[in-house]
Amino acid sequence: MTLPLVLGRLVFTVAQFVNRFIPVLNTPRTRVAVVLNDHEILLVKNWIGRQQWTLPGGGIKRGESPQQSAARELYEETGLVVDPAALVFIGQIMDAALPRAVFAYRINLSDSDSGAAIPDSARHEITHLGWYPLNNLPMDRLNLVDRVLAPQQQG
Repeated sequence: MTLPLVLGRLVFTVAQFVNRFIPVLNTPRTRVAVVLNDHEILLVKNWIGRQQWTLPGGGIKRGESPQQSAARELYEETGLVVDPAALVFIGQIMDAALPRAVFAYRINLSDSDSGAAIPDSARHEITHLGWYPLNNLPMDRLNLVDRVLAPQQQG
């Protein structure tokens, strides 16, 4: 195992411990399902934690709505600029790994909108970014991805 992976897992383990015993740090999070042409989804890998594929997103800052946070985090992690009003609220779920609320959103893009890339400012956080067919998602993904997509697949 490489040093960045070991450090990432250590940070995640400490965060889990702190979040369980200091509830004020249980900051709500956002996640965005970015769907391209109704058949591909954008996933990212973060160096912190389990290094599994997940949806772009992050913590909500003070004074920020969940929708504004989702748009900001999407830009910070992927370089995609979206109008917060264009994000469709999917629902609120609980993150099983760190017990806190996750506000889930979806946005549909066309080929011309799909210029996602890891911005230089996010390379300390995001290690990989990729488009995956909705019917062939990577096996090494967080359960959170399936939980966010579940209401969409039923509808």
